[in-house]
Amino acid sequence: MAAAPGAEIVLKDEPWTRVVRRPLCGLDVVHKTYLVPPWTRWRTFLLTSRAGREYRNLSRIHASGVPCVRPLGFAEERRLGVVRRSALLTEFAPGTRSWKQELLDRPSGDRRHARARRVLAATFGALLRRLHQAGFLGARISPRNVLVRWQDPDRAEACAMLLCDLPAASGFSASILDRPTAGIDLFDAAFSPGRRAQLTAAERFRLVLAYAAGDRNRARQLWRWLARRSKRGNELRKALRTTLDSYLGLLAQCLRRGRLHLPPTRVPELGCAGDLLP
Repeated sequence: MAAAPGAEIVLKDEPWTRVVRRPLCGLDVVHKTYLVPPWTRWRTFLLTSRAGREYRNLSRIHASGVPCVRPLGFAEERRLGVVRRSALLTEFAPGTRSWKQELLDRPSGDRRHARARRVLAATFGALLRRLHQAGFLGARISPRNVLVRWQDPDRAEACAMLLCDLPAASGFSASILDRPTAGIDLFDAAFSPGRRAQLTAAERFRLVLAYAAGDRNRARQLWRWLARRSKRGNELRKALRTTLDSYLGLLAQCLRRGRLHLPPTRVPELGCAGDLLP
């Protein structure tokens, strides 16, 4: 249901992040504002803001056909080359809620929810496969930034999922399905301490099986491979990937242009978007 005219619904209100749903230009939108703590601003020197990264990643993923929320624009405020705050606009996805909330409302100990939980795990495995086939690494995908829409909420037999928060995603020139890099997302999805706590072993294997397109031999190989990984090792791989993306991207930009070039401070797709950073 669309937000009432002029209404603003607060979805998240934290010290450094505020997310609201509001009507804008005839659309129901989600407006995210990120403040950068003063003691960490130096890390953003000449780099794209979080909102800018999310907009870039969602735009590329949306264009590839992988299900995700539609990005509408972003803005950022800088001083002396460092980001002070940034904002992102995305189209609101009606009839959805987070996978995390679905898991909380469908506890693993309740047999009435066993089928729905298996469907959720398999649907995410298939979505992750599509993301990797398209040449993208999510890097920080978790149930709280995956949206679920049931075809029939009462029967809970089939659902669709949308990605909605991907500031650390990386793009590649080809599919990463059979590359070691894909293990970063797979470990987070099925073997991280958080997923072990949220999903049963059977649900985690169903996720991996869907990722392997139903090939049980391949799923077992992936399972054994992921079981040998550690959380610390996976976080290290993730940090290296993120650092390479950030600084090699800046270096490539400098080489192309022959000079330092700040990322754009505003990319609105809505002519009536107004000030994203009041």
